[in-house]
Amino acid sequence: MAVNSNRVMSTNQDEFDVELAVRRLYRLGVKGICKLVYPIQIAFYKPLKLVVALLVATGLSFVLAKLIPPVYQSEFTFKPIAGDDLFFMNQLNDIHQLVKDNDDEQLSVLLNLPEEVTKSINYVDTKPVWASPRKDTVKLLVVQIKTKNKDDFNAIQKSLIGFIENSEHYLRLKGMRQKQINLMREKLDEDINEIDSLKKLMAQTMMPRSGGGFVYGEPLDPVKLYDAGLALYKQQLSLNWQQEYINSFELTSPCIVSSKPIWPKFSYLLVASSLMVLLLVGRHNHQYKT
Repeated sequence: MAVNSNRVMSTNQDEFDVELAVRRLYRLGVKGICKLVYPIQIAFYKPLKLVVALLVATGLSFVLAKLIPPVYQSEFTFKPIAGDDLFFMNQLNDIHQLVKDNDDEQLSVLLNLPEEVTKSINYVDTKPVWASPRKDTVKLLVVQIKTKNKDDFNAIQKSLIGFIENSEHYLRLKGMRQKQINLMREKLDEDINEIDSLKKLMAQTMMPRSGGGFVYGEPLDPVKLYDAGLALYKQQLSLNWQQEYINSFELTSPCIVSSKPIWPKFSYLLVASSLMVLLLVGRHNHQYKT
């Protein structure tokens, strides 16, 4: 019987604890709703106090907007020549981590920028545009930058591209492409010289005849020489294009900097200040009544 009595008392105690917890949650919920509804009550019952509170909040927001350092945001887009080589993503992730860790000295060394510039950088991140759903080839890469000085964007953009372009890995690939272009250009020059020699030979072997026409000493076809010369000219244009875009990365869309910062925003500060002032007024009234 004692055991059963203890069980009944334990059950009743548990029910009491649950009921007490529910009551406390209910009271906390009511208090929270009252605090949220209090600004509406002020608007209806004490409009003068509401106006004063909003004026104070406006003044506070204006002061904060002047004191908080501005933050500007911009982004640029570049295209990798070899989109399946994702090594540059790891390099830019390292820069992102250094900015996150506020390692301004190391950033200054890697990006070859003054430390005053690296100290102003708040954020660097990348948004890849994948060429396929498999996410193994990058079509374009968008680099987003946030900094305290809007005049630093062009320098940061140039340094970030130079950082990955002049790394040992991509310099080696660029050297291989340059060597291939040089070999192709040498072969092309030899072919062009050969075509020029054939053109001269054709002109020298032409003999005038009495009727005013020409006879050919050698069976050279001028049409074929023209086609061969045209094909070599197209190859020369292709090599010139490859030489122009020999770098591993091409800037497709540079930074466009807005004169207005993304932070601080006066509207956000006004909303936050208004809520804070109204809560303080409500707390003061509650303490006064108590």
